[in-house]
Parts: sequence; C-alpha cells; structure tokens
Amino acid sequence: MKPYGKINAFTLSEVLVVLVITSIVVGIAFAVLNLVTLQLNAIRTTYARSTEVAKFKQRLLYDFDAASTVVWDLEHQHLEITTPSQHITYEVLPDYVLRDSDTLSFKVKHIDFYYQGDTVKEGSVDGMNVALEMAKKHVQFFVSRRSGARDTIERLWE
Repeated sequence: MKPYGKINAFTLSEVLVVLVITSIVVGIAFAVLNLVTLQLNAIRTTYARSTEVAKFKQRLLYDFDAASTVVWDLEHQHLEITTPSQHITYEVLPDYVLRDSDTLSFKVKHIDFYYQGDTVKEGSVDGMNVALEMAKKHVQFFVSRRSGARDTIERLWE
C-alpha cells in the first residue's frame, strides 16, 4: 500500500491566473499583428501609386522625346503626340488619364502647356507642367522636348 501524502500540483486559482495572463498576451500579439499588417498594406499601396506616377512620367518623357509634333486640343482635352512610327493620344480627365487604351487612375489637378517658353492654351506644345493628386499627396513634374528647326520655322510663319 501507498502512504497518503501531499501531491505536488498547481491549484485551480494558479491555473486560472496563468490562463488569464496568456489570453492577455495573445490578444496584444494579435492587435500588434493587425497594426503591422495595416501599415504594410498602406506602404504597399503608397509604393504602387508612386510607381504608377513614375511610370506615367517616364512614358510621357519618352513620348515627348520621340515626338515630331505635340498638339494640345483644349476642347476635347486631348494631347496628341505624333512620332515617326505611331500616333499617341492622351485624354486628360479629372479622375484619370487615358493613354490610347491604358487607364492611369489619378486625379489631375492642373496642366500648364508651353511652347517655346510661352504659356499656351492649345495648339503646338513643347513643354508641360503636370500637377497630380494621389492619396491626398500632390505630385508635380515638368516634361519638355527640344524644338527643332521645323518647329521654329512653323512658328515664324504663323
């Protein structure tokens, strides 16, 4: 027979205290995980939007540089760029920009057009100042191209 004695064990109150403390720590961990996930999603969204603006600027610079003529049509809000190999149309709308069939979703605050240093409302263009708004941030950049002898002669004849 075994002698009766005290068995080493935890009391019910000690186990309950451990469970409460563990549940508090797990709750805090999930709250922190949720905050970190929200921050990473915000960073990812901001990066994607800034990348979209950078790609738009780069594409616009490339199109301007390759262009033989650039014409702004104020009535239809179209920027028509003609290169030796293609004809590109940018349609500027308040909430997005269409480049041929590509939709670039950002708000256009304003665009100023220039021709040989003078501000123009429509017609031939050799520079433009673009102001965009993305996620309540303002982005502004300038795009220009060099005018050739043909452009200068056409301007003199006008």
